[in-house]
Amino acid sequence: MSDTGGRRGQIEGVGVVLLTAIVILGVGTFGAFYLGTLDPGDNASADLRVVATNDTTDATGEVTVTVKHMGGEPVDDGMVLLRDRDESYPLPDHFEEGTEWETSVTVAPVGSRLHVVVVENATESVVFNSPVTVRDGTPPATPASTATPVSTTTPASTATPTVGDGGDDSGVRDPGFAYLDYDGDRRYDSGTEDARVDLADNDNGDVVYTAPSDSREPTLVVPDSVSGGELRARNGKVRLVADSVDLDVSLTSTTGSVEVVSRSGTTYLGSGDSLYGRNGQVLLASAGDVLADGVTFRSDTSEVSLTGSTVSLSAGTVDARNGPVTIDASGDVDASGASIASATSAVSVTGGTVDLSGATVTAGNNAITVAGDDDVNADGATIHSGTSTVRVTGTTVRLSGATVTSDNRDVTIDATGVVDADGDTVFRSSNTLSVSGSSVDVSGATLESTNRGITLTADAADVDIRNAELTTASRWQDAIADVTGGGTVLLDGFKLDGDKRLDVRPDSAYEPQSKRYKNKVE
Repeated sequence: MSDTGGRRGQIEGVGVVLLTAIVILGVGTFGAFYLGTLDPGDNASADLRVVATNDTTDATGEVTVTVKHMGGEPVDDGMVLLRDRDESYPLPDHFEEGTEWETSVTVAPVGSRLHVVVVENATESVVFNSPVTVRDGTPPATPASTATPVSTTTPASTATPTVGDGGDDSGVRDPGFAYLDYDGDRRYDSGTEDARVDLADNDNGDVVYTAPSDSREPTLVVPDSVSGGELRARNGKVRLVADSVDLDVSLTSTTGSVEVVSRSGTTYLGSGDSLYGRNGQVLLASAGDVLADGVTFRSDTSEVSLTGSTVSLSAGTVDARNGPVTIDASGDVDASGASIASATSAVSVTGGTVDLSGATVTAGNNAITVAGDDDVNADGATIHSGTSTVRVTGTTVRLSGATVTSDNRDVTIDATGVVDADGDTVFRSSNTLSVSGSSVDVSGATLESTNRGITLTADAADVDIRNAELTTASRWQDAIADVTGGGTVLLDGFKLDGDKRLDVRPDSAYEPQSKRYKNKVE
């Protein structure tokens, strides 16, 4: 009698143990490599919601990480990983719909991000993988007031707000309805002036709510129990306006726009949720921060616009199928790992420091602009325009391992400081390809201009093209390396296609000065 079945059971058991062990070892330096070997979710049909909240008076103190199973298949033999922290935690066995799990971590300031990964060992699948922004759960001091807030809604939401009616003062995040939170903890507190707001789907019109003006600047909280986690206007628009807005639901309009406005504070959106305007614009305008890691913004017919004092969109998706994309912050923009696309119009990402590392930015039929008042980090990004220009500007511009291409216009990289684009970087333009900065490092990169030339300019230091490959259109379109600011062109191992020549300015400002490059440099 064969013992194959028994040995197979042993092998599978060992496999699960090894998977768990590798995950624990791989959370840190090796974590990204390991996670890339797992199934991204074909076998993981669970919908998980992850929230991180700092409920202490110390902004760098203890943080509660909560994982809630919203629906779908149970997670068997699951594990929660905090990447870059070397921390892992087992989920309860057979983690199923309606159950929650939480743990506490330290040294996670409000506004920072914990990259949370949930793995199902039983299927070797990644169930959840996204940065989660730590929210501030500390109630701020508020002036005393006896006035009862008055809420105004459209006919879709006509119920009078219900004020907390005494009893338990600990508060709940999700009381089963939306509410205005007046003490800043983003919980519904009985015995306070926190006010119920009745929001519901509308099959025949708008879903619109504007919070009353109040010096205490309450937050509109829409928990995930409202309308089953998706608030829909099937024959109108969705528009929510308050001093701050905290959404744990998706917003969908089938015939109009979706708009969220925070008049003075922060906009919080739950990872995995979406704002979808099937037949209108998607607009998010926040006077404070936009915290939208892992969120999807989509319009099928118009623009998508995200603006705030800062915008955090790590691992998120912005998809405008027939209009422009605008992401703009007076402070920093973090769209690392995001997918940002317009099929027909321009894409613009602007802010103080702009992080597009690992992101994909695509404009099928128009220009792409990435501009930082400070540094731009687009290491490992893919930035592509089908028909127009691509322009990336900042103080320091990092593009190591990135691919930046235009099929029909110029590619321009311009920094007031350093351009760091070494390694497996690809710059390709059908017209002029220009890279400029105080110093330029494209060592090991591939640079190609299919119809024009290549110009590399450093106005204060070196141009490094060691081991780079340069291709230009014809012998009359040579490559230029300009270091008239006082630097040197470092060219050991560089390649220039055909009989082209590298025009070094000023003459002889290159190293090494060997016979090997005699016919390639002028």
